[in-house]
Amino acid sequence: MKKRVGFYIFLILTVFVMIAIFGFSSQNAQDSSNTSGSVIGNILQSVDENFKSASKEIQAEIIGSYQNIIRKIAHFTIFTALGFCCLGTFYFTELKRHIKVLGAAVVGLIYAFFDEVHQIFVPGRGPALKDVIIDFSGVLFGIIILSGIIFIIKMLFNKQQA
Repeated sequence: MKKRVGFYIFLILTVFVMIAIFGFSSQNAQDSSNTSGSVIGNILQSVDENFKSASKEIQAEIIGSYQNIIRKIAHFTIFTALGFCCLGTFYFTELKRHIKVLGAAVVGLIYAFFDEVHQIFVPGRGPALKDVIIDFSGVLFGIIILSGIIFIIKMLFNKQQA
């Protein structure tokens, strides 16, 4: 019963992350730029006094200089969540450990490709192989994080059993 509950919780989380990725990828280039620009602006407003007092033109220039790296970090981060949730879903199956990890990685890689193909149909956006690489790196990182957590929990549990 616990395995079934865990499976469905992680499956729902995986679908939720996939929907979030699809939603972000569905934004046209201008809306996507505005979203990341707004996030950067809010961060800079709270951490940099000089930014607050700068002219709107200077603020826009500063935001523009950070935009690409922030967008790549966002790609990596949301796909890290996907890798984490995918492995969580597979973890609660009866498959062998290496198949669980491989399954989570394959699902993440396929979704990274799907995400880039989807962007062909979004105005002002397009596919980029480097984004697939960044996305898949995030998936692998999420898998590593959850694998580490599982390992630690199992070690602690085994110590309590002794």
